[in-house]
Amino acid sequence: MRKEGFFVRIDRGFFVVVICKFPLVVLYYKNYKKSGDIDEKQMGYDEASWTNPSPRIIVRMHYENQGDVTWVRPRFQLQNLTGTSFKDVRIRYYYNGEGEAVQAVSFYPNAPMSVIPDAGNTYYGELSLTEPIPAYGSPYYGNGPQIGLHRTDYYFPWDAFDDPSFTDGAIDTYADARGVAVLDADGFLLNEWNCYDADGPIEKKRKSVRVLAKDAKAGSNQSSLLTMLAENTGDTPIEGFEVRYYYRDASGKQEVDYYSSPFAATSKISAGGDLYYVSFLYTNTILNPGEKTDFGNGVNFEIHNSGWGVGFDAEDDPSHHNLNEVELIEADSAVVLDINGNLLWGYAPQPRFSSQFKTKDSYEDLIACKKSK
Repeated sequence: MRKEGFFVRIDRGFFVVVICKFPLVVLYYKNYKKSGDIDEKQMGYDEASWTNPSPRIIVRMHYENQGDVTWVRPRFQLQNLTGTSFKDVRIRYYYNGEGEAVQAVSFYPNAPMSVIPDAGNTYYGELSLTEPIPAYGSPYYGNGPQIGLHRTDYYFPWDAFDDPSFTDGAIDTYADARGVAVLDADGFLLNEWNCYDADGPIEKKRKSVRVLAKDAKAGSNQSSLLTMLAENTGDTPIEGFEVRYYYRDASGKQEVDYYSSPFAATSKISAGGDLYYVSFLYTNTILNPGEKTDFGNGVNFEIHNSGWGVGFDAEDDPSHHNLNEVELIEADSAVVLDINGNLLWGYAPQPRFSSQFKTKDSYEDLIACKKSK
């Protein structure tokens, strides 16, 4: 069996069904003819109306990262063969073996990309074009888009030769890229695309972190002087995350001083009632397996009464449970969320309200988790 564009030829038998990650294209053959050449009497289920779609977009590709073995950087030329422009087009570069610990970057245009599992150990980087493909024309003046992919685990070498989207002729110049998929707004293929063989189930790696913390002023009636860090205890990098320290303040007047937070954006957030949390948002940080935030030093901050008055008590602060002033210990009521809002560590406490405050009959989650894409 061999693959040719949309076709799969089988030396024995009269038909084959090709199932890709796109709307189904089902082709029937007799003597290796296209479906349009088959006698209607030999067909059922309205297959007589099915045709082999002609490509509407030609994709050409050139690798521009000669000598850089840590990246694959293809630049594309897209040529519209029709008199219709296409909006909201997506382009996919398929790779194999590097796994999900990959960052995809669009150099031109400057736009976000996604890395998505497909089948087996194959993934793809997907870019949504920021401008239409004009009728009989090309986007980006025929000079793009250009994307790049690299591994996030210490920039290990990238092996492009086993990528389903790899095109041998594209190393030296632009070449037809039938391993790259271009889809319209409805998810239909616009170009001639080679299906590929899956190589088994995806090896989904585990995301796991923990939070370590201590209070240098444990037992003080004036403040908590806290050091807190997150450690990646899993086997895959975590790109973008938030660490939260929860505490209670019935007066609503306690203040937070930030002494050291070199890589995280800080904020104090009300979680309802007497509950607050200090947020450390690591938007552009990749935490590799075994690594700790802020080079292992963590963040350093202090919570105290307004005007440094006495009467401060951290005993009922959820994230302060069992903290001491000597060594870092696991803070199981601190919380870590990934960039999509998924809970990776800890337990979110419930707020307490004064007797004068009437709560709703139903309670919403304190953490608003986004749906996974």
